[in-house]
Amino acid sequence: MNIVNKLKPNKFMTEYLLTEDAIILDIRTFEELSQNASITNAIHINFFESNFESKLKDIDKNSLLLIYCESGSRSNRVCQVLKNEGFENVGYLEGGIIAWDKYCGIDNNFHANYFENFEG
Repeated sequence: MNIVNKLKPNKFMTEYLLTEDAIILDIRTFEELSQNASITNAIHINFFESNFESKLKDIDKNSLLLIYCESGSRSNRVCQVLKNEGFENVGYLEGGIIAWDKYCGIDNNFHANYFENFEG
């Protein structure tokens, strides 16, 4: 059984900032995107699109892949699939963008620029 890394918002951010080849993947729907801001530099692939899994195959298996959705549930499932497909370095944002918003103080304009101001 593959173990998936469940990351709290502060650890998620630190891993991204300190890992040169890290990729943030946002798997929310377009409706969810319109309700909350996104994390800077995230790649968006809608989990419910028919070609979702084929788009994942374009991602380098050696990169650190950090995944988030609305609440963390879909991200966990996607991490399990990716681990089974040979991705070694995957993690997901525990609690999803909802937890991220709380961590950042829920000013949606704030966390859009938070990475630029982080000194880790």
